[in-house]
Amino acid sequence: MKSTSFNVIIENINIIGLAFFVSLVIGGIVTGLYVWIIRKIFKVGKPEDQKRYPRISPWLNGLVERLFFTFVCGFDISGAASAMIGWIAIKIASNWQQKKEGESDLERRRRLSIIFSSLQGSLISMIFSIIGGLILRIAIS
Repeated sequence: MKSTSFNVIIENINIIGLAFFVSLVIGGIVTGLYVWIIRKIFKVGKPEDQKRYPRISPWLNGLVERLFFTFVCGFDISGAASAMIGWIAIKIASNWQQKKEGESDLERRRRLSIIFSSLQGSLISMIFSIIGGLILRIAIS
C-alpha cells in the first residue's frame, strides 16, 4: 500500500510531538531562565515606567518565533539561517542606537544591557527551533 503524507504524519506523531515539545516548551523554559539569570547577574531589571505601557509579551513572541522556525527547519526550507538572523536583526533594530531624550549614560547602558540579553535569548530560542526542526525532519522523512 502506498504511503501518503498523512500516513507518515500519523505513523510519526510521537516524534513530531517531541519536536514541538523540545522547540516550544523546553526552548521557552531554557530561554526564559537564561534571560532571567543573565539580567539578575548583571543587575538589569525592567524600567519602572515600562509597567504603565501595554506591550506584547516577549514570551509570546519567543513562542511564535520557535514555532515558525521549527517548521522552516523541519521542512528544510532554503535560507533558514539567513531568515533567523534577519528576524533577530528586525527585533533589535528599533531600539539599537537610539538615544532617548533625557537619557543618561547609565540609563542607556541599562537599556542596551536589556537589548543584548534579549538578543542572546533570541539566539538560544533559535537553537531550540533548529533542534525541534531537525527532529521534525526525521519524522517526516
